[in-house]
Amino acid sequence: MASKMKLQNAIEFLVTYSWAFTIILIVALVFLYLQIFNPYAHINYATPGSCYVYRPYGPFNNTDARLEGLCNDAPPEFVASINTSSTLGYALYTNNSALAYYGSGDKNRTFIAWIYVKAYEPDINSWWMIGGWYGTPVFVNGGEQALLILHGASCEPQADLYFQTWADDACSTQLLVPLDAWEMVGYVYPYNGNYTQVELILNNETQVLSISRPINVTYTSYPVFVIGGQYSNGYIANVQVYNTTLSNQEILALYKEGIGGAPIDLNNLIAWYPLNGNLNDTSGNNITLDEVQGTTSFVSYEATIH
Repeated sequence: MASKMKLQNAIEFLVTYSWAFTIILIVALVFLYLQIFNPYAHINYATPGSCYVYRPYGPFNNTDARLEGLCNDAPPEFVASINTSSTLGYALYTNNSALAYYGSGDKNRTFIAWIYVKAYEPDINSWWMIGGWYGTPVFVNGGEQALLILHGASCEPQADLYFQTWADDACSTQLLVPLDAWEMVGYVYPYNGNYTQVELILNNETQVLSISRPINVTYTSYPVFVIGGQYSNGYIANVQVYNTTLSNQEILALYKEGIGGAPIDLNNLIAWYPLNGNLNDTSGNNITLDEVQGTTSFVSYEATIH
């Protein structure tokens, strides 16, 4: 008798409140469809070319230079995906001599980029490279300056920030680049005729390393600026090139702006590559990148990875 009463009560409960369960189920399905619980579903992404530097008097003229468009530090809609082979020294490049003139030789310089490393080739040297080049475009024959994330090198087997010069190299043992995360990397070099230190950047951390000679060589052949490397596998965005030494406070400000942040010093900005769906230079100086041509494409664009 007691069991019959329990069954009857259960049936009455379901009949009485079934509409409530139905409504809850419908609401949950609607929320799931609208991605209400997805923290990235409702981010306002920056569309390609939505923020840029306007120079009314032409490239490299700083008079009235200003940011235009929607510049609110929103993350880019797209990022560049790079996946290279062992035989490819770089994936993107420019032969524009203006970058050589304004960004090398006896000039101060700062390079900043956001990078997301997906994988390193196991048990061999693999690297990401961002920076200048002179001489024969082969890694061992003459990078005038280049920031690398190097894996499997003799200095450290881990994914270290590494700086190559035409004279010697500097390998960080404390700035390690993890996999599967966006990291801001870069370097600062203050040229004063005989300066032999370079400051490497990883997010809001820096490390000063020594090099044996000043970096005072101007590019002598092409390409003058490259991105990529041997077995590069990951994403890159928001590459900024300056012919000045940004302060630690300015570097921290760029880091806080995030992957979609705008340049912080327009008067000394040489090139700005958001890599948001294209290779355009949005610094107003028109130093557009080109893609290395091969049997397969080494560069594509994907929705921003979080």
